[in-house]
Amino acid sequence: MSPLAFDQEQAQKLSEIGAQLRSARTKKGISLEDVATKTLIQPRFVTAIEEGKIEELPEALYVRGFIRRIAEAIGIKGDSLA
Repeated sequence: MSPLAFDQEQAQKLSEIGAQLRSARTKKGISLEDVATKTLIQPRFVTAIEEGKIEELPEALYVRGFIRRIAEAIGIKGDSLA
C-alpha cells in the first residue's frame, strides 16, 4: 500500500468517526466548549476531529487518545472508536 493510499484511508476513517462524534454530541446537547473543557483538548483539535481535517491534527497516537476522551465525555464507548 502506498503512503498516499494509507493517508486517504486514514482521512476517510477520521471523517466517519468525527461525524459520529459530532452527531452524538449535538443529539445530547453538549457544546463543543463543554467537550474541550471536560477533556482538556484544545477546541481547535475537537473541531478538526469532528470535521475530519487530518492535516490540522498532531500524530495519530495523540488523535486516538483524543477520540477516546471525546467519546467518553459525550457518553459513548471511546475504545471502540479509537
